[in-house]
Amino acid sequence: MKICLMTLACAATLLAQLPSPGVPAPAKPDPATVVANVDGTDVTVADMQNLFADAPPQFTQQLGGKPEIFLREMFRLKFLAAEGDKLKLGDVSPTKDRIEAERMLGVAQARINIEQDSYAPSEQEINDYYLANQVKWSTAKIKVILIGFRPDPTPGMPAPANALNNRSLAEAAKLSTDLVLQLRSGADFAKLAEQHSDDKESKAAGGDFGVPVKPNGNLPDDLKKAIFSLMPGQVSDPVRQPNGFYIVRLEEMTAQPLKDVIESITQDLKGTRANGWIKDQNARLLPKLVKPEFFAQPVNPNAKPGTGVTVGGMTFKPDAVIATVDGSDVTVQQFQELVQQAPTVFLQQLGSKPDSFLQQMFFLKFLAGEADKLKLGEKSPLKEQFEWQRKYEVATARVAQEQETYQPTEKEIADYYAANESRWSQANIKVILLGFKPDIPKGTTEEEVKRAAELALNAAHALNDRSQAEATKLAADLVAQLRAGADFGKLAKQYSDDKESKDDGGDFGVPIKSTSKMPEDFKSAIFALKPGEISNPVKQPTGLYIIRLEDRKVQPLKEVTASIAQELKTNHRTAWLDQLSVRFTPKLIRPEFFAPAPALR
Repeated sequence: MKICLMTLACAATLLAQLPSPGVPAPAKPDPATVVANVDGTDVTVADMQNLFADAPPQFTQQLGGKPEIFLREMFRLKFLAAEGDKLKLGDVSPTKDRIEAERMLGVAQARINIEQDSYAPSEQEINDYYLANQVKWSTAKIKVILIGFRPDPTPGMPAPANALNNRSLAEAAKLSTDLVLQLRSGADFAKLAEQHSDDKESKAAGGDFGVPVKPNGNLPDDLKKAIFSLMPGQVSDPVRQPNGFYIVRLEEMTAQPLKDVIESITQDLKGTRANGWIKDQNARLLPKLVKPEFFAQPVNPNAKPGTGVTVGGMTFKPDAVIATVDGSDVTVQQFQELVQQAPTVFLQQLGSKPDSFLQQMFFLKFLAGEADKLKLGEKSPLKEQFEWQRKYEVATARVAQEQETYQPTEKEIADYYAANESRWSQANIKVILLGFKPDIPKGTTEEEVKRAAELALNAAHALNDRSQAEATKLAADLVAQLRAGADFGKLAKQYSDDKESKDDGGDFGVPIKSTSKMPEDFKSAIFALKPGEISNPVKQPTGLYIIRLEDRKVQPLKEVTASIAQELKTNHRTAWLDQLSVRFTPKLIRPEFFAPAPALR
C-alpha cells in the first residue's frame, strides 16, 4: 500500500527538472559549518548541498520557507530507504517491477527526446512552415458590438441577475443580423456600437476591443476562428456566446517577422518529426489478437506469471499463444509478465483495450532497449532521478511491510471494539415525513440568487404544498401525540409524505448504520434515541422527519474482527511514521543560513 511521505508521489516524476535555487545568500559560508542537527547528527553546509542535489523539486521548494520540513522528510526518507535496502525489498515484486517500470518510462522519454533534438530542419523547411502557418504568429486588432440577451429561464427558476440585456434570444438574433447588414452596407461601426452594444468598455471607444487578439489567447475558440478568418475591414456574421451575440470587424492583422519565431518553428518541426517517428513505430507494433476470447473478461493484474488462465470455461496454458506483435508470438506467460512490469497508467487499458495495452508495452520496451544501448540511464540527470525513484519505492515498501507484519493481539482488537461499539451498530426506525414548500427569499448577490434558485428547484418538486411554518406546527403536534402514546402507524399513514414507508406503518425499510450515506444530523438524531423513543423533528431540504427508534443491534465481534485488525495495522503504521517524524525533526543551529534560501548550487 502506497503512503504519502509529504509530497513524495509527485516528487517521483522521473523527468522533472531541478528548479533554480532561491535568492542567493550574500556570501557562501564555509562548507564545514554546522547549520542543523538531526537525530543527533550534525548537518553541515556541505551536507545540505548534497541533500539539495539529491532532492526532487517538491523537496527543494520547501527549503526557502520550511527548512525543518525539508530536513525532516529527507532524513526520514533516507532512513526508510536504508531499512528497505537491508531487507532487499527493492529486489522482489511488486517493488522491483515498479522501479523497473518507472526506469523504462524515464529512459523511453529520453530516447524520444534524442529523436526530436537530433533533427535539424533546413532553412527552406522553416520558411515553408512559416508561410503555411503565418496566422499562428499573427495579432488582430478588432472592433466589436455585443448584443446581449436574457437566457430563457428554466421553469420554476428565477431569471438570471447578470444578464447584459433583458431582450430575448430571438430579439438579439434579429437585431444582430440587421446590424451586420447595415455595417456591410457602409454604416458607421462606432455609431452603431455606441447605440446598441452591451459591452460597456468598448462601446464608448467606438467598439474598439482594446487589447490585440492572438490565436492562443483566452477568447472562445469559435470567436477566435471568426476573427482570424476575416480580411481587414470585413464584418463577421454574429457569433453567439452565452451572454450575447458578437459582431466583429477586423481592423488590422499583423504577423511577427520570421526571424522572431525561428526558434518556435524549429521546435514545432522537431516535434512533428518525432511524432511521425513515434507513429511509424506504433504502426509496426500494432498487435493481432490470435485468441480474442482470452481477453473476454478483465485480466487479473496480480496473476502470477506461469499459471494457467480459465476464461468462460476455456483453459489457456502458460505457453498458449494469444497474440502476435511485429511477427513475434505473445504467450499467456509473456502477457502476464508484461502486466506485472507495466506502469500503473498502462493498466487502465487492460479491461477495454488489450490491443492498446500490448502496443504501448512493446513500444515502451522498444524505446527502453534503444535507450539502454545508448546508456542514457547512466547519465545525469536521469541517473540521479532514477536513484531517487528507487529510494522512494523502497521506502514505500518498507512502510507497507511495517503495516502488514504488525499483528494486533486479541485483547487489542476486543478493546478497540468496545471503545468504538457505535461504529458497528445498526438501527431500525420508523419515520413520518412532513414535506413543505421552502420559502424563497429575494436577493441580489450572486450567492443569494444561487440559493434562491436551489430553493426554487426544491419547491418545484415539493412533496407537499404546505408552508414550512405549517409543517413545523404539524410536526410539533404529531411528536406530542406520539409521545403521549398515539399509534405511529396510523399517523404515518394519515400524514406522511414518504410514499415508500407510509403504507407500511412508517417502517424505513433498511437498517441505518453510522457509516450510511445519510445527512449527519439525521444519523445523530437516530443514534441519540433509545428503543421506543420519538425524536424531535429533524429538518431536511424536502421536509421534517419524525423518527422512532425500533431497535438497535451491534454486529458481534467475530464479524468485524478482520476489519478492526486492518484498522489497527493502519493505526500502527501512522503512529510509527509519526514517531519517525519526531525522531528526525531537526534543530536549526544556524537559522540565518536558511533565510533567505541558501545558495546551494
